[in-house]
Amino acid sequence: FLDKFGIRLRGSSPGQLNRPHGIAIDTGATGLVYAVEWANNRISVFTNKGEFVNSFGSEGSSIDQFSAPYDLTFDKDGFLYVCDYNTSRIVVY
Repeated sequence: FLDKFGIRLRGSSPGQLNRPHGIAIDTGATGLVYAVEWANNRISVFTNKGEFVNSFGSEGSSIDQFSAPYDLTFDKDGFLYVCDYNTSRIVVY
């Protein structure tokens, strides 16, 4: 065991995770860790030391919302791709 991210209790407050399903690491200058949370319909962002930075997204079907986001990845150019399960789409940031 090396480290853990998030507050120990499941929830929706900043830094808490609720059913995280995947992570992606921004290999650029920031090195930030992005966790997709399908139960909170958001992406939470942490430093590589596990400190909470921010989160984005909420429940819905607008372009800045998610409905059961399921996985995420970065491409070589630094774009973030998020698979949104219930809306059957991939959102690119």
